[in-house]
Amino acid sequence: MIMNRKELIEHLRFGIVTVVFKKVNGDLREMTCTLSQDVVPPTTSNNKKTNTDVLPVWDTNKKAWRSFRLDNIVSILVGGQDRAYTG
Repeated sequence: MIMNRKELIEHLRFGIVTVVFKKVNGDLREMTCTLSQDVVPPTTSNNKKTNTDVLPVWDTNKKAWRSFRLDNIVSILVGGQDRAYTG
């Protein structure tokens, strides 16, 4: 199944997603992440301009905010099913 940015964010809001992406240095990284309010610690609003090419997420293993470029996604695993990303 193919998903876009909006669908990916919805999956992240309601659960944990595994994303494999290519880092800027070319290495592959697998990250288990979420945007679920049940997991993410409370944050304050910032006035930063949103970059729609980059998605900030909560890394559930490192317990910290991380981000990845959407165009560098290799695969997405949602509920045990591999999904393709179309941007």
